[in-house]
Amino acid sequence: MGIFRKCKKKTDCLQLLEQFEYERLSDGTFKIKKLKNRKTVGAVIIPDCVTAIDAYAFSDCGAITSVGIPEGVTEIGERAFMDCTALVSAVIPSALRVLGDHAFDGCSSLADVRIPSGVTNIGRFAFYACRSLADVSIADGVTGIGDGAFSACSSLTAVNIPESVTVIGEDAFCACKALASVNIPSGVTEIGDDAFWGCSSLADVSIPSGMEYMGDNAFRGCSSLCRVTVAEGVTRIGAGAFKGCGDLRSVILPSTLEAIGDAAFEDCVLLEKPDIPKGAWVAENAFNNTKWKNDLNK
Repeated sequence: MGIFRKCKKKTDCLQLLEQFEYERLSDGTFKIKKLKNRKTVGAVIIPDCVTAIDAYAFSDCGAITSVGIPEGVTEIGERAFMDCTALVSAVIPSALRVLGDHAFDGCSSLADVRIPSGVTNIGRFAFYACRSLADVSIADGVTGIGDGAFSACSSLTAVNIPESVTVIGEDAFCACKALASVNIPSGVTEIGDDAFWGCSSLADVSIPSGMEYMGDNAFRGCSSLCRVTVAEGVTRIGAGAFKGCGDLRSVILPSTLEAIGDAAFEDCVLLEKPDIPKGAWVAENAFNNTKWKNDLNK
């Protein structure tokens, strides 16, 4: 039996709405406020007359396995599906514009997700600790990945970030231990603090030329990282940016680089000595515990 069906009549819509607390909106559509029976098991059908899902509407409904969200839904509120631990499938409609903070936080059985182009910003911690999430598709049109959006998604192996994205927030992919491949588009101007901290399977990273801010600890503890290329135009590498990247062997730095922060490459024990641009400020401990640290100024 499908989890989604059209409401051919107004009565069909009202019958399906009986399982929810809801609000009628000014345009005649409805907003779901809350699922009445929080112990509902299995699939939930949301009628086509619904265009918004309120904050906390399904939070802690731990036995729901699938939700059919109608194509007309434009808003999913904060924590709407938080801790729906049995939720395997939730198709996000193409009309969606607002994906709230913590919307699917703790949905530990959710396996894949498609973010449509109308969502300009993925909310903070929207998919935090979705530990079964292995496949993420982000459509061109999304401009921001919020703080912690995919943090602790320990099954996520790859993510294709579209060219439209300009900001990757703090902790955005922190502790995604299986993440082996990520592209950072040329339009990205900011990578937040701790954005990829602990992505221990990540092997290769290229930092684009438009980067205006690369946060502290951005790639800290990426223990499989062996190559880093920082494009011309980048002026600063943040404190602890690559600290503890024990397999890191090669770093290519741009002539535009002006500063390398505290402990930026500390404990990169296999790192070959990079060509550091003349005049760049280098923190005293930037290269602590590298095999050539004492030769830095030679």
